[in-house]
Amino acid sequence: MVPRQGPEPRARNVAIRCSEVPSVDSPAVPKATKRERQRQNKEARRAAMQEAEKRKKRNRLIRNGGIALVLAVGLALLFSALNSDDSSDKKSASTVSCSTKTPPKPTTTTVAAAPALTIDPAKQYTAVMKTSCGDITIALDAATAP
Repeated sequence: MVPRQGPEPRARNVAIRCSEVPSVDSPAVPKATKRERQRQNKEARRAAMQEAEKRKKRNRLIRNGGIALVLAVGLALLFSALNSDDSSDKKSASTVSCSTKTPPKPTTTTVAAAPALTIDPAKQYTAVMKTSCGDITIALDAATAP
């Protein structure tokens, strides 16, 4: 700050008195009224703080829920992409042509008793279904349905 040069202006103590202007003197505020006003202000501040806290909690809940939803969708897409079997050697349904020859009559076999269960759940089993439109290879899940 730059100091002022020259003499300081003198403060003048001039009172304006006018008989037409009412007095600015007002009675003192009673203590009970002041306490009541302070209590109301305190309650208003407390209510505003509680409302702000509720708003923060709601926003935090929405944010965390949104993050969880985005993560769940991302994981589902990742899981779907990793487990899809998009081999290029498979024929699409539009490229397969069915023959017009009639299939042979089915044969039935009867056995006296069920064979012993010799399925290894760790192995991969497949079944081939022969149709007039071509062979269909089916993957069997030995772990969940032996």
